Amino acid sequence: GSGSLTSFNTDGFSLGDFSYENRNGQDHVAWTFRKAPGFFDIVTWTGDASGAGSRTLSHSLGGTVGAIFVKCTSHSADWMVWHRSLSGGYLNLNSPVTTQDPSNTYVSATNSDFTITYDGSYFNYWNGSGRTYVAYIFAHDDAKFGTNGDESIIKCGIYTGNASNDGPEIDLGFEPQFLLYKNIDQATNWEMIDTMRGMPNPGTTSSNYMKLLRPNTSDAEGTDFSTYPTPTGFKITNNGGSNNGTNNEYIYIAIRRPHKPATVVSDVFAIDTKSAVSGNTPQYTSNFPVDFAIRRNNITSQDSPEFITRLTNALQYTNKTDPEYSGGTSFLESFAYNNGWANAASGADSNDYLWMFKRSPGFFDVVTYMGNGSSGHTISHNLGIAPELMIVKNRDDYYNWRTYDSTNGATNNMYLNSTSNSVADAAAWNNTAPTDTQFTLGSSVGTNRSGQNYAAYLFATLPGISKVGSYTAAGAGAKAIDCGFTNGTAFLLVKNASSSSDWYLLDSQRGINAYNETEPYLILNNNTSEQTANMIGYKNTGFMVNGSSPLNNGNDTYIFLAIANP
Repeated sequence: GSGSLTSFNTDGFSLGDFSYENRNGQDHVAWTFRKAPGFFDIVTWTGDASGAGSRTLSHSLGGTVGAIFVKCTSHSADWMVWHRSLSGGYLNLNSPVTTQDPSNTYVSATNSDFTITYDGSYFNYWNGSGRTYVAYIFAHDDAKFGTNGDESIIKCGIYTGNASNDGPEIDLGFEPQFLLYKNIDQATNWEMIDTMRGMPNPGTTSSNYMKLLRPNTSDAEGTDFSTYPTPTGFKITNNGGSNNGTNNEYIYIAIRRPHKPATVVSDVFAIDTKSAVSGNTPQYTSNFPVDFAIRRNNITSQDSPEFITRLTNALQYTNKTDPEYSGGTSFLESFAYNNGWANAASGADSNDYLWMFKRSPGFFDVVTYMGNGSSGHTISHNLGIAPELMIVKNRDDYYNWRTYDSTNGATNNMYLNSTSNSVADAAAWNNTAPTDTQFTLGSSVGTNRSGQNYAAYLFATLPGISKVGSYTAAGAGAKAIDCGFTNGTAFLLVKNASSSSDWYLLDSQRGINAYNETEPYLILNNNTSEQTANMIGYKNTGFMVNGSSPLNNGNDTYIFLAIANP
């Protein structure tokens, strides 16, 4: 229809005035696919009723075919779905029916073509004379993507349900951003979920919702708690037939979360204050979907700093030991932007700050996990290199925030919610330094209490973009810190590891001034309003620590996380 999709553009697409795609004031979602070898292809044809019961068509995947969706575009007909994990038969995308006619094989596929076989009963679904058809063809496990050209970004598989709230955990070898699945043994709905609308790890104490749609119904979006991504796949925590019935089998299509290394700062970090907006516009603007944010609701009054995370759909106060506070459905909507965070629920506030981060290899990652209480518990991550700074918080109970830094090593830790210096605690990190694929936990309740949920924030040095490091104070003299930047520092989190002191947060938007001038700063371990002091000065390769500053005490060691100016 002319009022539907009106054009494909280099950066997206344009819509007409049809209410199905562009109804005024209502939320819509689009999943956008690019034709690419090893990922996805589209084939169209006109039926000819020939071929002695079969029709062979070429495709351009150049690898294993995982699933094919076929639809007749000229006549009313069911969507026909073939999946590599079906032993025979087909499914209907527009129906909850189980596998149809499983004793017959309707589709066979190679790296270059697929053959549709039919009989008189289903003749018009595939190759009716003069009818037109489209096939959407999904690849399976073609490891040709990523920095080194050795990563898969799509898998089409099958799992078996166990009817337990501790359901199966499916190993994909990657963290997904999109899942489509279907029970092939029972007449249950197809379900489709994604990380933009929200599929957070719900934890045990919060009401965090997963948003799902059912492609075989016209129903509005629903909510559930049943499926969430892991660093290596996805986990089922529901005992319903739609995704975890007893010994039922489920086919799925899973697509990998974006995993591209940043090349410029604006790919992964931004600072903004709250704007008054209308329509489908975020209140805080970034250049990317926000995975994690630090927020101060009001820098001029007493207000607790917040960590806000897409994977948990929740916030935690960095100055408190409290469990997480669920964001509920409103938080899910706040994350549903490609260029910022939050909806237009209230007006502008220039004192409301958000420091926004995107997960990216070599720069930053977020991991959620459940503790088991045993020393040596390993947790996978997708940072791609060994983290140099880790911040961990129990999501379910009142325990201190724990931090690891590579300067003081895995035998020590500090508390983000405290002024305490780095102290010995082998039980936090099991006396084991993290690697490029995992970190290790001891038996500490702060990092690994059995049956409780945790969030871990992992940072590393990405040349020209971020620097995790340390320096030794120069006392009364100035100290120049070289981070390898070219335009100074946009964000600085710094802590004295040798003596009792605060966790200081400074940034260029509020002001990093010339040497020996005062700068505004905030403190993550308490709720005091913004203060000013003679703290640091501008340096194009990093930052200057001013003489006699709280960041330049005696011969103490300081650890820091710095992010470059764009």
